[in-house]
Amino acid sequence: LHGLLLVAERSMGLHRRPAGRWTRGVRVFVTFHLVALAWVPFRAPSLDHAGRVLGRLVQADGVWLDLGLTGVLALMVPLVSQLVPEGSAERLDMWLARRPAVVLAVCAALVLVSIDALGPDGVAAFLYYQF
Repeated sequence: LHGLLLVAERSMGLHRRPAGRWTRGVRVFVTFHLVALAWVPFRAPSLDHAGRVLGRLVQADGVWLDLGLTGVLALMVPLVSQLVPEGSAERLDMWLARRPAVVLAVCAALVLVSIDALGPDGVAAFLYYQF
């Protein structure tokens, strides 16, 4: 599937056209979603299950996921991070460079605790073990 998408991109000449800011954003959006859809058959235990998963994406049956606070944060943080202005990482680096080691240790600990809290329980099975 990835090969077919690359052939489509090359045949339409999208790889050669200069991309403006909005065009590039649309391309990133489309590419992400195509790749995510292409991964469904690899993660599903069977092709029948993959078909059901893909079918559920277009159904509007009114089912709402109860994500809880952790799930909402896991979804919102990456989305909101896209709104961070350019140059913020450099300003954060400069700010952190002027802080004492204790502050850096506390920041690192908060990041590690956040990763642990938002991460899955246990160890995830390696994807290719199912083959």
